[in-house]
Amino acid sequence: LILIIFFGSFIYVYIYSKCFGRKEIINTAKTIASNETNSKIILNKLADWLKEYMRYDTRMIYFYPFPPFLLCRMIHPDPTWVMVVRRGGCEEYAILFAEMARCVGIQSRVVYNPGEDHTWCEVLINGSWIHFDPMLPRERRFNNPGFYERSKTEGGWGKQLSYVFFIGPDGKSYDITNRYTSVGRLIIQIKKDNIPMKNARVIIKSRFLMETNPKYKKPLTCLYKYTNESGLCSFLLGGNNYTVIVEFGKFMSYRGEFIVNLNENETISLTLNLIRPSIFFQLKKSLSLIAICSLLLIVTIFLKYWKVERQSSFM
Repeated sequence: LILIIFFGSFIYVYIYSKCFGRKEIINTAKTIASNETNSKIILNKLADWLKEYMRYDTRMIYFYPFPPFLLCRMIHPDPTWVMVVRRGGCEEYAILFAEMARCVGIQSRVVYNPGEDHTWCEVLINGSWIHFDPMLPRERRFNNPGFYERSKTEGGWGKQLSYVFFIGPDGKSYDITNRYTSVGRLIIQIKKDNIPMKNARVIIKSRFLMETNPKYKKPLTCLYKYTNESGLCSFLLGGNNYTVIVEFGKFMSYRGEFIVNLNENETISLTLNLIRPSIFFQLKKSLSLIAICSLLLIVTIFLKYWKVERQSSFM
């Protein structure tokens, strides 16, 4: 009964957001903008509203003041959901801000920097896309793309950005890393038995936060690509330390991993020969399959034992 009430309330909040969230976003944005015509002032007012009425909360499960009282944080949520729950991290702030800006006639898009765990926006002003981060203080929000890499002594965050992109209306990702940092080129060729491998998956992970912040225990994924007919793929990335993981095939796949330091305005070419990892790695990779098979085996043994016991009880 408790689970029915919980999931029923969760579904109710979701349906409510879909039915009324959009209207609430439009009305709120237009009320905030009022009769103001200066785009920068309107954007700052929207960001100020978010600071006041949104609660920064990056927990996967958080308290909600109305039934069902506990909610799960959604991955890449709809802005209507964010408007209703008014909880989240930088991604939720950016998603709702971008939608509110569009509602008052200012084109906006969400910008992602997954390798260094941040999300912000860009707005179209006089034909140019301008950086705008609603999470920052007023004096640093607008047209301040160098803020993230500026040293802490100079008022920045002191990060080394790896990869920055936005998702266009067509659903594709577009690289805009060079708007925020100088880039280097990483060219990787994948071979197996000295034969170039097509369609090998190359995953790039930034090590910056793992090496500078004890909160992060693993490198964060930036992007991935697949190799071409020559076994090649190329990446434009900010200066950083990266973990590169290469995979080919599914179960009992080939795999390779290495760390590379890429400097800005530098080109590095690397060749990696894939090897089949140990059976222990393959088993670890397939834990879910093993768990399901083990569960089926236990159920089968139990049913067989129960059947024997039942038959013996009738004798």
